[in-house]
Amino acid sequence: MNPYGITFWQRPAIPLLLAFAAGIFWARFWPLPAVWMLLAALTGFGLLVLYLCLFLSRCSLSRSFFFSCFLPILCFIAVGHLTGLQVHGPEREALRLAAFAMDDTVEVTGRIHGLPRPRHGRTQSHLTRVEIRRDSGEMIFLEGRLMFTLVGEGEMPLPGSLVHFKGKIRPFDNFENPGGFNYRRFQHGRGIMGRIWSRDRDLEILDTEPVNIVPRVDRFRLFLGEKIRSCVQDVDAGAVLSAMLIGDRGHVTPALREAYTKSGIAHLMAISGLHVGLLAGAVFWLTERLLRWFRFFTERGLTRRVAALPALVIALSYAMISGGAPSALRAVVMVACGLWVLVMHRSTDVWSLLVLAAGLLLAADPERLVNVGFLLSVTAVAGLILGFQRYPQSFAGAKGFRVKAFLWLKGLFKTSFFAALFTAPICLYVFREVSLIGIAVNLVMVPLMGMLTLPLAMSGLFLSLFFRTGEVILQMAGVLTSWGNGLAEFTGSLPFAVLQPGALTLLEVFIFFGFILLWLGFDSKKGWHRSRVILALFLVLLLTGDILRWTFSRMGPGSPVVTMLDVGQGSAAGIRLPGGAVMLVDGGGFPWPDSMDTGRIILSPWLDFQKIRTIDVLVASHPHADHIKGFFHLAERYRVKELWIAEAALEESMGQELVAAFRERGTLIRHPSMEKDPIEIKGTMFEFFGPGELRFSKVNDESLVFRMQTPHGSMLFTGDAERMAENHYAKTHGNALASDVLLVGHHGSRTSTQASFLQVVNPSLALISCGIRNRYRYPSVEVLRRLEASGIKVFRTDTGGAVTLDFREEGIGAGHTPIGRWDRLW
Repeated sequence: MNPYGITFWQRPAIPLLLAFAAGIFWARFWPLPAVWMLLAALTGFGLLVLYLCLFLSRCSLSRSFFFSCFLPILCFIAVGHLTGLQVHGPEREALRLAAFAMDDTVEVTGRIHGLPRPRHGRTQSHLTRVEIRRDSGEMIFLEGRLMFTLVGEGEMPLPGSLVHFKGKIRPFDNFENPGGFNYRRFQHGRGIMGRIWSRDRDLEILDTEPVNIVPRVDRFRLFLGEKIRSCVQDVDAGAVLSAMLIGDRGHVTPALREAYTKSGIAHLMAISGLHVGLLAGAVFWLTERLLRWFRFFTERGLTRRVAALPALVIALSYAMISGGAPSALRAVVMVACGLWVLVMHRSTDVWSLLVLAAGLLLAADPERLVNVGFLLSVTAVAGLILGFQRYPQSFAGAKGFRVKAFLWLKGLFKTSFFAALFTAPICLYVFREVSLIGIAVNLVMVPLMGMLTLPLAMSGLFLSLFFRTGEVILQMAGVLTSWGNGLAEFTGSLPFAVLQPGALTLLEVFIFFGFILLWLGFDSKKGWHRSRVILALFLVLLLTGDILRWTFSRMGPGSPVVTMLDVGQGSAAGIRLPGGAVMLVDGGGFPWPDSMDTGRIILSPWLDFQKIRTIDVLVASHPHADHIKGFFHLAERYRVKELWIAEAALEESMGQELVAAFRERGTLIRHPSMEKDPIEIKGTMFEFFGPGELRFSKVNDESLVFRMQTPHGSMLFTGDAERMAENHYAKTHGNALASDVLLVGHHGSRTSTQASFLQVVNPSLALISCGIRNRYRYPSVEVLRRLEASGIKVFRTDTGGAVTLDFREEGIGAGHTPIGRWDRLW
């Protein structure tokens, strides 16, 4: 009996799993030498052996807190730390690769791995078993994979094919901003060490025969995916069915994926316990019914034991076909353990199965601890177990269709509610938003897609391998999927579909889960006993401190702070003023189709990291994509009070589109360079020098040029103004342009930052915003030499990431602020 009524902790495996995960987490952020942790683990297990001896001898010492609780947890933390040290191996291998390739053209030989992902005239896949050779004859074998992009209309060779080509291996580059996503570490965690591309005409296929079972499975997945998409007329429906049946999301459009996410039904496109359970359950049921016809099995009571074997084989095979999705692997391990218990005539519960599955998957790959799919899968199942233990669902005694239908809907509602509740903290931490309509939409979509479409599609896909009838069944499943897609697009477009409170910190995630456990993790019949009260007080104390911290943070810094964000080849600067005012000067962006949205990937995370929901002013220097394309996403997600833009920008289509997007949402549009007086915001003055009514031959020269004057320093913003505009402003305003900091024009191009202009501005600091290894080779060597000759200290986003300036009374503090190791922990 549990004297404290803590139902959640009745299984000792749960705190041991959490201790194991804590050890992996510790190793990821603060790794200790492996020898220390090995000694700690061996010492701990030696003490556990001593504890076992004391327990068997019925010594009272064995019942002490140290031996019964503290020691096992410490041992599992040490073992978790040892296991977690593996996550740093790929980073060392990536450094070895970068040192060997050294930006030179190399010969690459490797085998195609995984399914191809076609995108706008190029196809992406991966290379494994990679051999890299330099012109000097030196050669290395890569431990890991390369991201491989084939450019052109040619088809990607089949998985397992041996290919050879020449190219330059590039490392993964981060956008180094506070609170940003560490893309480099994410790819290294997947075992991908770098990226390379080749034109289709330069690719040589040396061998097409696969060498092991993995590429054979990939080829079978490719075959199944093509069959699904060829049978289903609706392209989007075929793409969603491919994701549901074989785990191939490469053909799902970003817009449709976003609609599913906003509707709270993205889990329907992931292979999960529902898929594995349906398949394994169907095979088990059919085999068990078949074996009943044989007296040999029935007389010995072997029907259920023998039927478990093909069910397990099918479940494992399906996990391979799914591409090893974390949710599918978790489900397979739980099904396998459940079938083993059945075969051995043992008893167990779902908590033990879940803990065992999560522990085995983490031990096999500790990088799964930060895998979103793994975390969502485990927390959703944990929520269902805990929720239904507290509020059980039973059909016993239910009579009549209406009563049973009501109970079924009630169970479906509770399933959606508990799964959404437990996955909400993960979604808010990773995606910075959570669906508000997911529970309601799931009441319709789970029966439609999960209970009707999925079994129909699975049976149709299987039958289509042998009969044309299966293709007809797949077409029927495609029609149902089209209905589901239409519903997802409608519900995802509703203005109240998602809640966007900003990014949670890891501390806030723990507080969230703590309050959930305070509700569901204790026996309600035992009331508010001491342990529950202590946990409640502790959580309230943490929450109060967190609220106070962010309240003071939103009141703004003590002095103006400018952060020059790393947006690649573009420009974006965030300004925070005392009193809480927030401004953004330009928003970055890329001009080509299907390019990364800097508003979604860079600006929004930076704003959410600081829990900013309202932007006082957006400043669009000029209507070029690399400066304002990122603003379009902000129009959809944040309340923007004012948009400052030059009147000349309205003569360009992109400028017109930007103004229309914000005007539609009630944003005030201002043309500050047409105003005579400086604009004052929270004690900071913004003085505009142009372009006003002037018109130049180039759009770059019509950039807004203004100075931010704080009580303790000034900064001049020039957009992409080039030689003609700089000469005009230098002659017209002269020393009035003088500023302490200069945002170097046009990313350091030699067409800007002329000597005469630099002389009148006379800055002590200069910021250059440009992309790593950009095609324009900015900043210009000529400009850098000019800045150096003037004694100006230069900060560049391409060499150190984001730059933060603090205009304090004692002087301007300047330094790089890239992605921090501890960002978003608290």
